[in-house]
Amino acid sequence: MESGLVAELLIVLAVAAAGVALFERLGLPAIAGFLVMGALLGPGALGVVDDPEGVRTLAELGVVFLLFEIGLELPIDRLKRMWRAAATAGAFQVLGTIAAGAAIARAFGADWPGSIVVGALIAMSSTALVIGLLQARGELDAPHGQLAVGVLLFQDLCIVPFLLALPILAGETALVPRDIAMTLGKAVFGIAALFAVARFVVPRVLEHVVHLRSRELFSLVGLLLVIGSAVVAEEIGLTLAVGAFVGGIVAATSPYSYQLFSEVVPLRGVFLGLFFTAVGMLLDPQAAMALSTEVLGYVTAVVLGKTLLIALVIR
Repeated sequence: MESGLVAELLIVLAVAAAGVALFERLGLPAIAGFLVMGALLGPGALGVVDDPEGVRTLAELGVVFLLFEIGLELPIDRLKRMWRAAATAGAFQVLGTIAAGAAIARAFGADWPGSIVVGALIAMSSTALVIGLLQARGELDAPHGQLAVGVLLFQDLCIVPFLLALPILAGETALVPRDIAMTLGKAVFGIAALFAVARFVVPRVLEHVVHLRSRELFSLVGLLLVIGSAVVAEEIGLTLAVGAFVGGIVAATSPYSYQLFSEVVPLRGVFLGLFFTAVGMLLDPQAAMALSTEVLGYVTAVVLGKTLLIALVIR
């Protein structure tokens, strides 16, 4: 690792810690502190971090650890009870948001392919941000918190068909059912294989590691499980979050799940803080201020529209 990146990480951690402490004293969410400090450090403001890409790549581990932890805390029997409601609510939310967003974009003069892309972008939500807020408010285990997690993961699964549709909407390629079927089949097979490996192989590996009585080895194997499940999911076209969540769900059936949990939580806190700080670095405060009226109007419309749509779906 280059010394420049180490120095940038040190500065990011120090400033983020100071910002979060200030926001906590003011009674504001810690996530807001990370975002604001990131915006100040980024190239759009003070420019302390010229290229946030290296920090952002490392910070994505925060999302991976967060979703693995959520999977560990979600028993499979509860997942079986909630998946129908989550899939139904997720489908209505995604399709409804795409339709509404496309109609509005079309009214502003966009063509239909571009309008559908706009609707698809609006339909997506930040899994890490929403779950982080629910966790901070102690609402993650509440019924609405569990439903929110299900809807967010459904959105992540929708990324596969969205990516397949983009070249078609752009006119770069024709609709080829065979290619679409192969891509979707690859994703389904990948998830099934991930479940099978995590279900039948991982417990035996963990049991063997525990018998060796090596804390360091257990930590390394746990880290391999967390990151490995996320990387496998990304390789088959899904998101890191989905893979980590699946790995956590299956690992929860292991008798050593509590020990895994104790290994994951400290790392999750550090990397998740880096993640939100890196997201803040993507903001250009000067450009946001110059377009403040338009940005505020669009953001307000999107937030209120999605909130109303989801409220109607849940009811």
